[in-house]
Formats: sequence, structure tokens, C-alpha cells
Amino acid sequence: MFSLSIKYIIASLTLFMGIYSLIKGIKENNVSILPKFIKKRLREDIKHTVSVSLAFMFGVIVSLLLLPCSAGPYLVALYYMRKGSFTVVLSLLLLYNLIFVLPLIFYIACVLYFIKENIYTKDETSKNSQNS
Repeated sequence: MFSLSIKYIIASLTLFMGIYSLIKGIKENNVSILPKFIKKRLREDIKHTVSVSLAFMFGVIVSLLLLPCSAGPYLVALYYMRKGSFTVVLSLLLLYNLIFVLPLIFYIACVLYFIKENIYTKDETSKNSQNS
């Protein structure tokens, strides 16, 4: 019973923090919840260190590290679906892939939108020009 209440407390706090971050970002017209001094430092560091080859290597490393996390549940799901009919298995696989792939597509679409609209850099550039 005690662990059940902790689960609900943690879930409630997580939801609250997520909703708070969304509302704060919308009110301040800011897509980042990082403090300004951290954003400035990150921007400077990224300008000096980012390259295509480094990004590719980072992508490979992240993919290799996430493979056990993403393949494990997939293999377990396949194991339990092995005796189901073709339509049931296909529908479950589609549902499983939607659950994992749809959020990634959403994130990519958001990043592409922010890059296209140049929202992040516009916000920071306008603030910097106002301070000068």
C-alpha cells in the first residue's frame, strides 16, 4: 500500500512538472526551460565543437546504447505474439510501433519546425540586441 501511494505521488509530481514547464514555455514564448546562462554556455560550446563527423559518431553511440532498451521489449512482445493469428499479430505490431515511433516523429517534426522558423535563435538574437 505504501509503495502504491509513492507511485501516485511521483506520477502526480511528474505530471505537474510537465504541465508547469509547458505553461511556462507558452507564457514566456520560450521553447527551452534551461536558464539563460546555461543556454549561452551551451551555444558557445556547440559552436566550437560540433561537426558532421562528431554528430554521426554521437548518433552511432547513442543508438548502440539504446538498442538493448528498445529491442528488449520488442523481443518480449514478439515472444508473446508468436502463437497469435496473423491479423492479431500484425495489429499488435502496428500498435507497438506507433507507440514507439509516433513520439519520435513528433519530436523530429517539432525540431524541424523550430529550425525552419528559427524560433530559438530569433528569441535569443532579439534579446541580445535589446540588451546592447
